[in-house]
Amino acid sequence: MDSVKVRIIGQAITARYGTLNTGDILKTDAAFAKHLVEDCSAAEYCTPQIFNDEEEAALLSQEDELQRQRDMEEKARLDLEIAAETSPVAEVSEQEQAAEAVPVAVKKAADKKKSNGK
Repeated sequence: MDSVKVRIIGQAITARYGTLNTGDILKTDAAFAKHLVEDCSAAEYCTPQIFNDEEEAALLSQEDELQRQRDMEEKARLDLEIAAETSPVAEVSEQEQAAEAVPVAVKKAADKKKSNGK
């Protein structure tokens, strides 16, 4: 069976498919596609317009793989954001770093003085 694909360009509420939103891709029969495009002005034809079952299976396989990759990338990005928000990383200001450096310098000077005095 041949099907027609349309891209929804405005919200359409249908008895057959429920609510269709902008950006949705719908695979349907030619008559319903024509109705959405010409009568409702709620869709536009995708290119190519007509798909046979073999072409559809190949296209869906490619789309599924691309979507899976996008989902994995999004999950990795979100995991990094969550890790960054929850990790106990202490932010040290320049002033705090300088305050910590003074005791180290004093200790080094005292150690040097002790070693010279022995």
